[in-house]
Amino acid sequence: MKKILGLDLGTNSIGWALIEEKNNILKKIDDIGCRILPLEKSLLDEFEKGNDITKNATRRQKRGSRRLNERYKLWRNNIIKLCKVLGIVPKGLEPLFEKISFDNKKLIIPQAAYEKGSHQFKPHELYELRVKALNEKITLEELFRIVYHLNQRRGFKSNRKAPKPEEEMLTEDIFTGIKKKSEISFEKVKIVSVEPTGEKKGKKQSEVFKIILEDGRFCLTDKYIFKKYINETVILEIKKETLKTATEPKYTFSFPTKWQKNRKELNDAILKSGGYPGKYFFEEFLKAKNEGKWYEFKVRESIVNRELFESEFQMIWEKQREFWLTENNIDLHFLSNFQVAIENIVPFHNKEEKQKWIQKGLGDFIKNYIIYYQRNLRSQIMTIGDCRFEEKYYQK
Repeated sequence: MKKILGLDLGTNSIGWALIEEKNNILKKIDDIGCRILPLEKSLLDEFEKGNDITKNATRRQKRGSRRLNERYKLWRNNIIKLCKVLGIVPKGLEPLFEKISFDNKKLIIPQAAYEKGSHQFKPHELYELRVKALNEKITLEELFRIVYHLNQRRGFKSNRKAPKPEEEMLTEDIFTGIKKKSEISFEKVKIVSVEPTGEKKGKKQSEVFKIILEDGRFCLTDKYIFKKYINETVILEIKKETLKTATEPKYTFSFPTKWQKNRKELNDAILKSGGYPGKYFFEEFLKAKNEGKWYEFKVRESIVNRELFESEFQMIWEKQREFWLTENNIDLHFLSNFQVAIENIVPFHNKEEKQKWIQKGLGDFIKNYIIYYQRNLRSQIMTIGDCRFEEKYYQK
């Protein structure tokens, strides 16, 4: 039996196949593939370097950026409409609101609202204001400046890891028919021991190890790198699979990426400081200022989970509602003209949605409709094509 490599060289593509042949009869196709050669110079350079990049990757990335920008403007414009109807000008945004025109649900925002020398809040001043709002009464102008700021920093939320009903989390293996429930978490754990099992895995016959954590959880893996971290505390990505027919769950351990690790450490630090991002970042600014490194203070690249921002907004709103109700007999949930604001922001044909938010009040409307609403990803299951050589079963 001999192996033959066949090549189909074209002007814009290369097709190839590796086959096994015996007595001029095809016995087996080992592998087969095709590589499209891009025509642009930048993509040709990437191809020559061996980088796997499609012709439409750059266009897709720019389209994604445009969509994010469009959605941010939608959230911002809804906040501005709300403030305009309520007659509240957020503190520090007076030059912007003076030049905004709002007529018949149409909002026109100037490109350059601030002039040279106009006062604007510095980042640490906004975080200081958020800390103040957790303990003291502030004006409505300051409160809605905080709302505007929270809309700019909404936090990270993954659709893929969104909580689902138990029935939807069950996936079925098409080969065994066994249903299993999967959960993924990032935890700081201590590796107690890494023991060889004597088994071999894969084509390379890699040695299999049993990794045992301090709390008793374990998994089997062929990754030798775990031996470097015996008796050390590390951050691991832990996947838990619960088979419907098994009594104990199955675990898979892996090291998270740098991005995931930084996110885990930052969110743990915020929870340790009280669970409010505004309070944590203001404390970090004061610490940097005392050390003479205030110029190194930055928040932009920090990845904070959205639920922490949501809890901070809820606490600030409830505290201010309590202060205003006690001292001024004004309920922030039902400020004057708030119904008109909802009528202007919610699409006119959705009467049930309008009625729902009018009953719930202004705080829930800002939090769950304007700032932190995120629809679920649309199912793409209908795009799966049919293959006559493979049988797949899936639920629509």
